Amino acid sequence: MPGVTQASNGRSWLDSWVDDPWVGGSYAAFMPGQMTRFFGAMSRPQGPVHLAGEQTSTYSQGFLNGGVESGSRAAAEVLEALGLPLPPGIVRSERLARRFRADVPWGG
Repeated sequence: MPGVTQASNGRSWLDSWVDDPWVGGSYAAFMPGQMTRFFGAMSRPQGPVHLAGEQTSTYSQGFLNGGVESGSRAAAEVLEALGLPLPPGIVRSERLARRFRADVPWGG
């Protein structure tokens, strides 16, 4: 596996999150009772569309890590939906983990 330097194409950009018109400078902020009412529903696949984003995070809703966590979850769901094995390092979501026996290795 190549390192960051070997994988870089030499291009990058700087973005101001709060000034980006596509971001709007916000995050999901649930009203009282909404988190428990909608927990799990926001990350449920809608047909072939798998949803990700901090608002769908199980453990880090509202934080950058929630976007990373949910992206990994959605990637695992897509791979499973396509019948492809999970590469090393992708952690199954709780929903996916329940579908497999505990004695089967990850990605098996």
